[in-house]
Amino acid sequence: MLPRRVSEHSAKPLFAVLTLWLASTGHGTAGQEAVLQSALARNTEGLELLRKGDLGKAAEEFRNALKLDPTFADAHLNLGLVLLQSGSTDAALGEFQVAIRLQPKDAEAHLNLGKALRRKEDWVGALREYEAVLEYQPNSAEAHRGRGIALQQTGETEGAIRELRRAVELAPRSAQIHNDLGVALAVEGNRAEAIKEFHQGLALDRSLCSTYNNLGAALQEQGDVQQGIEQLRKAVECEPRNAEAHYSLGIALSAKGDLDGAVSQLRESIRLNPEDSRPHYNLGRALAKKGNGAEASAEFKRFQDLKRAEQTRTAKTRFNAGLAYAANGNLEAAIRDFQKALAYNPDFPEAHFAMGLAEEQRGNIENAITEYRSALKSNPSYVQVHNRLGMLLLKRQAMEEAQKEFWSAVEIDPKNATAHYNLGTLMAVRGQMDRAIAEFETAVRLMPDYADAYYALGLAFKQEGKVQSAEEAFRSAQRLDPRFKLPVN
Repeated sequence: MLPRRVSEHSAKPLFAVLTLWLASTGHGTAGQEAVLQSALARNTEGLELLRKGDLGKAAEEFRNALKLDPTFADAHLNLGLVLLQSGSTDAALGEFQVAIRLQPKDAEAHLNLGKALRRKEDWVGALREYEAVLEYQPNSAEAHRGRGIALQQTGETEGAIRELRRAVELAPRSAQIHNDLGVALAVEGNRAEAIKEFHQGLALDRSLCSTYNNLGAALQEQGDVQQGIEQLRKAVECEPRNAEAHYSLGIALSAKGDLDGAVSQLRESIRLNPEDSRPHYNLGRALAKKGNGAEASAEFKRFQDLKRAEQTRTAKTRFNAGLAYAANGNLEAAIRDFQKALAYNPDFPEAHFAMGLAEEQRGNIENAITEYRSALKSNPSYVQVHNRLGMLLLKRQAMEEAQKEFWSAVEIDPKNATAHYNLGTLMAVRGQMDRAIAEFETAVRLMPDYADAYYALGLAFKQEGKVQSAEEAFRSAQRLDPRFKLPVN
C-alpha cells in the first residue's frame, strides 16, 4: 500500500500542501519555499514512478527529495517502502525509523516498520509497532492482521486468532486476511473452520496461490485426501516455483500410495528449497517404500543435518525474542522464550545464562544457580557465568564453592578485572586481606576506571591499618564515581 499517494496529494492544491509543510517545519523564506516545493515535486514524481513499478527511479527521486530536505518524513517513508519491496530490509528499517522520529504519531510509518521487522523475524519489535498503530488507528485491519501473525509466531495462537478475527471484521473482503485466519485456526487444530476461511478467501481472490496450498493441506489432514490433492495441484499450477506447494502435494500423493508422484514432487521441493529438512525426510520414506534403501539412507542423513541447523536457527530466534522481552522488563515472557530456545537447543549456554539472570531478577535464586550450572556444562570457559554463579554462592555463604568459581574465572581469563574483584571480595570476607588487596590491585590495574574495586581496595587497606593507601584508594573511587563517599574514621 502506497503511503500518501499522488491522488491524496492532488486532493489539495500544491501550494496548500506546501503551506502546511512550511508551518510544520518552521521554514518560511522565499528561498526555503522554493527548495521545499522542489522536494515535494521530487517526492510526487517518486510516487508516480512507484505506482508504475519502476523501483529504481522511484528510489532516486525520493533520495533527491531528501537531499533538498532531510527532514521530509514522507520521503523517508516512501523510500523505505521502495527498499522493502526491493528486498533491502535493513535499509528500509532505517528509513521507517527516521520517519517515525520526525513524525512519532505517523501510524503508516509504524505499520510499515512492523512489516519490516516481521521480515527480520523480530516478532517482539513488530508487536510493538502494531500496538503503536492501533493506539492511533484502532480500526486498522492491517495492524490487527500484523499483530495476529506476530502473536502466532511467538506461540500465542489464541491471541493471534482473536486479532485475525477482528481484522476480518474490519476488512471482510480481504482474501489474505481470511487466509491468515485459516492458517491460525489450522494450527489450533480447528480444521473445519480453517477450511471455511480458505474457501472464503478463494471466493474473494482465486489468484491467491498460498490459499490453495493451505486448503489442500487442511483437507488432507481432515482425511479428504482426494479433495486435498486437487487443491494442491491447483497450488502448484498457480505457483510452480513454490517449494511448499510441491512438498504438500508430495505428502498427499504419498498418503494416497502414489509413490512415484510423491518422489517427483518432493524432489522438486528440494530443488527449489534444498535447506528445508522436511522433504528430505519424506523423500527418504517414499524411497524406502520403493525399496531404494541406499538413496533413502542418504536422504535421512541429510534430514538430520538440516534439522539440527533449523533447530539452532529457531533457538536463536526465540533467544533474541527473550532478550527483547527482558530489555523491556517483561521477565515472564523472556523466560518463556528462553525455555523455548532451550527446547530447540538444550546445549545453548547463552540461553541458560540469560534464563539464570532473569530468574535471579525475579528472586528465584535456586533456579538461577541451576541455569548457571547448566550453562557451564555446555561451556566450561564461560567467564561471566563463573563470576555470576560465584556471587550467588558467596551470598549463600558457600565459600569453597564460590572460591572455586572465581578461581576458574581468573584462570580462564587472567585479564578479567571483574573476576579479580570478585575473588578479592571473597578473600576479604574470609579475612585474608593480603590476598584481597592483591586481587583488588590487579583489578584496578586491568581496569583503571573501576570505582568499585578502588573503594573495596580502600576498605581492605583500612582494615590492615594502611591509612594513607586507604585514603588514596578512596579518593580514586570518589573521583571516578562521586556517589562514593569518603569513610568517616
